[in-house]
Amino acid sequence: MKKYQEDCFHLGVKALVINQDKELLLLERHHPSKGMYWDLPGGRLQRGESQLEALSREIKEETGMDNISGAHPFMMVLTDIRIPNQGSDLAHPSYPVFLCW
Repeated sequence: MKKYQEDCFHLGVKALVINQDKELLLLERHHPSKGMYWDLPGGRLQRGESQLEALSREIKEETGMDNISGAHPFMMVLTDIRIPNQGSDLAHPSYPVFLCW
């Protein structure tokens, strides 16, 4: 019998936050091997958490902002990165991106 090795998929959320002046919020990130890069606020869903709950929590944790008044689905991103999780890798995280203001 052939044994299949399947990748795990992971769901996160990202926020495309735009203010009244049509300015986009980007976060400066640092990675040991990649250096500095720009990213949208967001992250992984916790067990039992909805996408919008995770979005609100991640925006608050990463920016201190808790006055986001809208969150509408914008696009879906399927990445080719691998995220470590308890000694194994999670392959290709998916991130629905929400347009927020």
